[in-house]
Amino acid sequence: MVKKIKKLKDVNAPVRPLSAYMLYAQKRRKEMAVEENNLIAMKKSTEIVSKIAEEWRELEEDEKKEFREAASALNERYKVDLEAYKQTAEYADFQRKKKEQEAISGEDSKKSKTSKKEKKAKKVKKVEKENNVHDGSDSGISEQL
Repeated sequence: MVKKIKKLKDVNAPVRPLSAYMLYAQKRRKEMAVEENNLIAMKKSTEIVSKIAEEWRELEEDEKKEFREAASALNERYKVDLEAYKQTAEYADFQRKKKEQEAISGEDSKKSKTSKKEKKAKKVKKVEKENNVHDGSDSGISEQL
């Protein structure tokens, strides 16, 4: 079995900005913690996320606009920071390391081009072949001769 090489992460790169929904969720979590007197820690996180998602869906467009504008501003800032980062030596060094890793891993790191249908067909053929071999019937043997 071939061990999969972990994808490199550029620790010096600027962090991607939060989406409008994530900004809203972050704000609501803080508010819910205060509203419910820290009972939020006792609830399941899935319940909290579900409640926040439902609130977001029911929010009016003008209320969402505030978060969308903030997310857009953060995204623009990220683009500027990313372009500036691409001009640094750290970025060039990371790209060199990334190419080295890709060369080492070769084809193993690339996703298989085999479609789901092809994989299923191979599996079916394998099972059929095993059934013919382990069947014990004479028909399988005579067909092979």
